[in-house]
Amino acid sequence: MYNLSGKGLFVFSDPGGAKPILAYITLFNLNNSCIVISDREYVFFSDYLVPVQKYKGELPIDYIKKNRPDFIFTGTSYTSKIELSFIEAANKLNIPTYTFVDHYTRFLDRFEIRSNEFIFPRFILVGDEKLYSIAKQSVFNSEVLVSGNFHHQFLRKWKPSASKYNFFKENEIPTEGKIIVFAPDPLTNVGGAAVYGLDEISVFKELANVFRRFNCDEYTFIIKTHPNQNVELLKAEAALIDDVNILFTPNANTNSLLYYSDLVIGIFSNILVEANIMGVKVVRYLNKLTAIDPFKDLNLGIAINSQDELYDYLSKDLKVKACKK
Repeated sequence: MYNLSGKGLFVFSDPGGAKPILAYITLFNLNNSCIVISDREYVFFSDYLVPVQKYKGELPIDYIKKNRPDFIFTGTSYTSKIELSFIEAANKLNIPTYTFVDHYTRFLDRFEIRSNEFIFPRFILVGDEKLYSIAKQSVFNSEVLVSGNFHHQFLRKWKPSASKYNFFKENEIPTEGKIIVFAPDPLTNVGGAAVYGLDEISVFKELANVFRRFNCDEYTFIIKTHPNQNVELLKAEAALIDDVNILFTPNANTNSLLYYSDLVIGIFSNILVEANIMGVKVVRYLNKLTAIDPFKDLNLGIAINSQDELYDYLSKDLKVKACKK
């Protein structure tokens, strides 16, 4: 773990940056010596006792001069430039900058502040040796350090505040049958099937084909969308299916949902890693994947490559009962 001293200014946007940063502040009890700002608001903020201020668009260099932090610590995003804008300003003021990255894909893209223009922090912190290798191949202007993943450390001790019954009731989730969560990666945002051979829509259709072979009373198929997901795109596909028990839970606390689920299915979302830490069964549905699997060496869950394989797993390992013929 990598502890920093002094007054920190923490900046994030996407959940992949938000959670490790909030976990870092919690683990090192930095609440009273830091400022945390974001251009987003998430339900999971309540898991951390860390006040997050809404960034109101002030020029980063003016914000830094006014608040006078000893260091800047950011996440990364591909839908927002808030972190890179603050790194750029801090670099001009010669203030140490740190960025935590826990993504195995599109590493260099996370530092592109403008078209073909990149900005790097003084230090890049990563969770493991695989990411260290990726970082060393991708960036040349930062010192790369393996810090461990702060969010994963936090999750190992985390427990839901609500009971399973109360959580399900609050989010209108049936209490009977298996709870199976689909955590789609929003791959349609970054080239989709043309780049990967599959995307969240093609995978969703294949999963639906499998689930319609089971008795609807035996399971609830919950779609927990990524904050960057085009939700209407998925809902439009779901609306075409009337023989699968599908439920969207946009406001459900993600950690609690994972904790109380029987199975989490995805492609290569970090949610799969988090579910695995919680001891939840994980399936990675990779049928028709043509790109390099970024999770190949992580020994994460079970990789399934066909609808028949998934059917066998659900019926034999998860004990979901099939429809009567």
